[in-house]
Amino acid sequence: MNIKAEWDIKAAYAMYAKIARVSLAHWRGGECPACNGTKVVAGRICAHCAGTGREPIQGGVLEIERINDMVFELQGLYQAHSARAQARLRKMA
Repeated sequence: MNIKAEWDIKAAYAMYAKIARVSLAHWRGGECPACNGTKVVAGRICAHCAGTGREPIQGGVLEIERINDMVFELQGLYQAHSARAQARLRKMA
């Protein structure tokens, strides 16, 4: 986001705070409410989530792109920390 005026700073802060909040909420519990994350409703692919099992993210194109990036980063951090913890547990056993 290009900062050209004082109000741009407030708008950028609000947008990035929203992205952080929505990203964390989506990563922690973003299951589709129609299929409860099973990807199937009545024997067919869920139309609400298009078979992903995740709630579609609402917002503008820029927001959706940034939220998806942030969710991907959160998942990467989680997997890295899980791998380190598993390695330590294997060492101790």
